[in-house]
Amino acid sequence: MFEASIKEIESGIEAGLHPGAQAYVSLQGQTLLNGAWGSSREGALTPAHLTLWLSSCKPITAVAIAQQVERRGLDLDLPVANFIPAFAQHGKGAITLRHVLTHQGGFRSADVGWKPRPWSTAVDMICGSRPEPS
Repeated sequence: MFEASIKEIESGIEAGLHPGAQAYVSLQGQTLLNGAWGSSREGALTPAHLTLWLSSCKPITAVAIAQQVERRGLDLDLPVANFIPAFAQHGKGAITLRHVLTHQGGFRSADVGWKPRPWSTAVDMICGSRPEPS
């Protein structure tokens, strides 16, 4: 049932896009998939490992943006810099909301670190990040 998804995860590991991944799917209380592939800092990744969920607010943000598209006519092809001018630094001026929502903005390596910091500081760090060459 999840063969294509598992193959995609494994391909990403082989390509060096991520060291490992976990997936859990349930439907009406029945577990359909509970797996882990690749490695963690401690070694082989297992379903029992607790991992950081980066982009954890993305599904909520995507729904909120989709509601704005429906209700107010927000255009997903507008540059992020229209809303946050500082984002245009280092050639990021043409990156659109659609690019960001689909992980095609070219700045996945923006490093904001792991320590707690004010939201404005994290935004400044993302705005100051450089896009990947390709």
